[in-house]
Amino acid sequence: MAPATQALHNNKPAIESLSVRYQHGPQTRTSSEPSYSTSTALNRTSSLLCGASRMHLTILSLCLLSSSFSGLANASDRSDSDASELNHSHSSQTVFQHDTDAPYRLRQRASLPVDNPTKSFWLDTPGANPLAEEGSKGPLTDKADVCIIGSGMTGSSAAWHMSNLFKEEPSIRRDPLSVVVLEARRFCSGATGRNGGHLTQNVASSFLAKEARYNTTEAVKSFLLEEYNAKKLVQFIKDRNLEETVDLVNGGHVTLFRTEREATSVKEDWEAAKKAGFDTGARWVENEELHEKFGLSKDLNLTGLFFDAHNFWPCKVATELFREAENASPNVNVRLHTLTPVTSVTAVPDEMADGQSRWSLQTPRGDIGCKYVIHATNAYASHLLPFLAGVESDTDKEAPDDALTPGWGLNTLERPVRLFNRDTPRGAFGVIPTRGQIGTVRASVGPKDLGWLNSWDEHDGDEYWFPRYQDTKESTGGKNPLVVLGGGRRFSTHKETGITDDSSVNPEISRGMKKVMPELFPGKFSTPESGGASWEMEWSGIMAFTSDGDPFVGPVASPFKDGNVLGAETENNYDGQYLAVGFSGHGMPRTYACAEVVAGMIAAKIKGEEWTSPAWLPQHYLSWAHEP
Repeated sequence: MAPATQALHNNKPAIESLSVRYQHGPQTRTSSEPSYSTSTALNRTSSLLCGASRMHLTILSLCLLSSSFSGLANASDRSDSDASELNHSHSSQTVFQHDTDAPYRLRQRASLPVDNPTKSFWLDTPGANPLAEEGSKGPLTDKADVCIIGSGMTGSSAAWHMSNLFKEEPSIRRDPLSVVVLEARRFCSGATGRNGGHLTQNVASSFLAKEARYNTTEAVKSFLLEEYNAKKLVQFIKDRNLEETVDLVNGGHVTLFRTEREATSVKEDWEAAKKAGFDTGARWVENEELHEKFGLSKDLNLTGLFFDAHNFWPCKVATELFREAENASPNVNVRLHTLTPVTSVTAVPDEMADGQSRWSLQTPRGDIGCKYVIHATNAYASHLLPFLAGVESDTDKEAPDDALTPGWGLNTLERPVRLFNRDTPRGAFGVIPTRGQIGTVRASVGPKDLGWLNSWDEHDGDEYWFPRYQDTKESTGGKNPLVVLGGGRRFSTHKETGITDDSSVNPEISRGMKKVMPELFPGKFSTPESGGASWEMEWSGIMAFTSDGDPFVGPVASPFKDGNVLGAETENNYDGQYLAVGFSGHGMPRTYACAEVVAGMIAAKIKGEEWTSPAWLPQHYLSWAHEP
């Protein structure tokens, strides 16, 4: 029995209560005085998620000023005149007015992606992105059953799931189901094309915090979803013999600890997870082994946790998912339009509805009518759904010492701020765009001398890296290993929060990151002082953090209904709109599974069936709009 399956078996009574069919729509909650207190277990920081899943925010991140968000960037000249409108808001986009009597106000919504992003290794290596400008010219599809906004791992997975959910079904329609994927820039040009390339599932991190906030079953399911997600993606790759195509490597992962406090905290989480029945076979690695086997500096006195993990080329995986979605079923027609930003989503008036379209998506190339919408926009979600910008408060007050600081995995503030009462839906904190930075650094030694295949993370996940040996053979160039290294927000003055502009990198982070490998692996990487030209590329990308680090999944619903938030609409009629956003720098182990959830909900609606929650899905992923 798999570890996660055993964990569910051990918690069967609690799980049976969660296996009821999910009912769409929010539940009613009332507010009391603004206090938000919970167990101190919720303030634990943990150390196992890589790929920038630890976010270091200052108090500024809780009350971001509107000016901290990037405005809509001016689009550069393009050969296609329509594309000159790329980053301009559509005139029909709702503009919210502030009621000065309300105690809270929404932050400014995110901009559209800028049109001149930094060049990423995953996207700009020759031949890496064959779908880059697919569907960017010629006629625009004007009508579809399902519109998916975003072509990264979430959007491509959603298209793949939609095709496969109707693959074995006899046609229930005269025409094939029409699915259209819309991308503001080039294919997969958001976080998926700019991340660290890790497929590293969580093996224990924050287990006690999740158990205290929800219950043991929800904590176990958080790990179960990632186990399912990772296994399904690896299976997809291996079943099609795509290992070399997408550079899949099963090298394991090591999380490093610099202090006994860090190690003890994770050990407590790990022991609690094992007690609940979840054990992935991780093992502790002492300083001596890290030095002898991996070449880490012995003077740093590091310890670590080793567990099973993979890495791959993210854009290539998304490409394979989308290509198969196009051909998976004659019952489904999938199309992609890149360089086609959706600037607003508006309801189709009843008198104009044709029985198929209830939503109209505005783009610079024209409008698209559809019945269902999937928001796979992650950090940019609040551009089309402004309430997802979250709130800033003029009346923040000091909270008790054990108050939960909004932001899972964040640095604990000395004087946490309370924004809401304990019943406030977690969706009210919104999705905070946060810029990440990544580069490729060439080792100064050959493959045998570098000596490790696994991926790594340290500083609570603030740095994360893995080696690529693909071009070390004589037949492929005979070069030294190339390391993909990301993170470094600890070197930034403002921790990169509230930034949606990935057209530049932060020089503070660049300077700090160039010292990381030489410090950890003395003699194996050039130091900045030595003048070695070991850094080959450097780029940025935008992540999306929620208050607890878990995504918002399911039907779209505003968490604001009482009129106490400036600029927040209390209208809750988003029937037919779904989302999977807010992956908090830990998307690769969760996006495929979350896309399966929203695709399954839509398929159930189309088929007239009742949707049942998968056994591996945490229910708090669904209840973001109406539960804390």
